[in-house]
Amino acid sequence: MAELQGMAGVAEQPGRHGQPEDGMACLPEHVRHMLHEPINMALNDHEIRRAWQIKRAVEANEELQNLTDFEYAHYALGTSSRQNGDEPIEQVLHRIYMMQCFREEYNVKDSLEEGIQVLHDFTIQHRGVTLSVEFLPEGRNFISVEDLAKLYPARDMATPDQVRVYMAGMYYKNHAKMPFFFAIRDGCTAVCECDSMTWDNYEHVAFERLNEQLVKWYPKKNKDLFFVNTPSVMNFVWGIWKRMLNQNHKETFHLGQRFEAVDDRRLDSLYCIPNEEAARRNVLRKSFAFLQLRYKNQKEYRLPALPEEGA
Repeated sequence: MAELQGMAGVAEQPGRHGQPEDGMACLPEHVRHMLHEPINMALNDHEIRRAWQIKRAVEANEELQNLTDFEYAHYALGTSSRQNGDEPIEQVLHRIYMMQCFREEYNVKDSLEEGIQVLHDFTIQHRGVTLSVEFLPEGRNFISVEDLAKLYPARDMATPDQVRVYMAGMYYKNHAKMPFFFAIRDGCTAVCECDSMTWDNYEHVAFERLNEQLVKWYPKKNKDLFFVNTPSVMNFVWGIWKRMLNQNHKETFHLGQRFEAVDDRRLDSLYCIPNEEAARRNVLRKSFAFLQLRYKNQKEYRLPALPEEGA
């Protein structure tokens, strides 16, 4: 728990100007600068109108808890695409209701402090699964690298507490990769190492629970999901997933990928330097930085006034 206390201390210690110290000390200076540029939080007129429309609809619905302006904008951006246009407001409200049910089911408080605790527990319970989470300056979006051969659902999700760590962990992993609007609008990337996967690394009940309770409802765009070195097990699993995932998600999946720069090595050989524990701590440090930015924006952001029609 010392590492958790250290990260919590970073959030509590006053900085040079009397404000809480920025938890981004683990990031290069140019990345820290880019993460705070105004363009990251800019919305166009259509996005502003849609966010206001969602906000007013939520506030008029007695079943729904009010959200922050940041979250209304998140739903506006995460439920719109160039290919399919805007999701109907009724469907967006259902998403919001299902995410409200998710937080109640898994007792998710939706806070920075809980997020760091949950991700700490996730990386202990599922050691070696998340190899990296990074900000990509060239695209202003985020990428995670996962090792699916290290995921053991039957063993590591056998109790309600373990299920809660996994489900809440996936929720906060999404939050960490979407701390501002540019990244939400553009979508997230994930690269998944599949070499050495066996049937011990997949359980349909666990995937179905994740899909039905979180994936279908969290307002997230997938930019690309690359599955590297896919064995026959993963190809069979893909056949199952295709029948369950929506079309937008399926279009982003790329199976059988290989990266020449890796030289036939597994991806963990690039990140577990000098060892797996170092990679785990690096994931936690960066997740803390990105979550801290997310919750800062979520607390401080206010929607601009509605643009005039025709503007």
